[in-house]
Amino acid sequence: IYSLKDSETVNQAKKIKLKRMKSLGFNTLYVGFESGSNQQLQRYNKGITREESIIAINILKELQINIDGGFITFDPLMTLEDCLKNVSFLKEADVPKLLLFPFNHLIAFNGTIYFSMLKKNRFLVDLKVNRLLKTVKIIDKFIPYELFELFLQKLRLYYFANTEQTMIRKYEDILRDYGNLSLPFLEKLVCALLNDITDFDLNLMINRFLEEHKMFSSDLNLWFKKEEPELFMTYTIPEINEIRTHL
Repeated sequence: IYSLKDSETVNQAKKIKLKRMKSLGFNTLYVGFESGSNQQLQRYNKGITREESIIAINILKELQINIDGGFITFDPLMTLEDCLKNVSFLKEADVPKLLLFPFNHLIAFNGTIYFSMLKKNRFLVDLKVNRLLKTVKIIDKFIPYELFELFLQKLRLYYFANTEQTMIRKYEDILRDYGNLSLPFLEKLVCALLNDITDFDLNLMINRFLEEHKMFSSDLNLWFKKEEPELFMTYTIPEINEIRTHL
């Protein structure tokens, strides 16, 4: 979409191509942003920068192209600063889809460059980062991913079908509400770890967040059943998962 390495002429040509695609009916683009930290992007070998991602997002918004995308907030070699940069990026970018899975963490597969990097540097991981990653894994167990995935696939269908903006905005506003719950928590969590929070106080913080998360998920489930009752009446969760694999 945009590269600081390319000339203005090349970047403009890419924008014109996107505009042409939009005029022909193209309305949604999936972009693997993955991180808002340049250091983390280098570890992921993405070949892009945070600054380029922000410019790309602004271009897509200008052209009124829906933005879908991937984001991997956590990786084993990260720093607490990486986490804060990711939170600030998600706030600045304001891409609703990226707010749905803020606790995504990287899985390193054998044979990848990252796996080799991890083997070489696994003893350099900061103890505070270890506490962060363990906390994220605890929270991850309580996230209703089936509900969130169902919500996401319905939003994608609305994107692809070019549904009226009122319904799309409803979905996106819910994702922003979720971001308003999870992102401040991550900021507070990092600050608490920097200040060597005790295990007791950390557990209290986690439990408070999980209670708020449970209330949000419950409200989302009720709203979803009211707004999209045909999904719950027509399909079971396994069937919905099967549909998702073909989208």
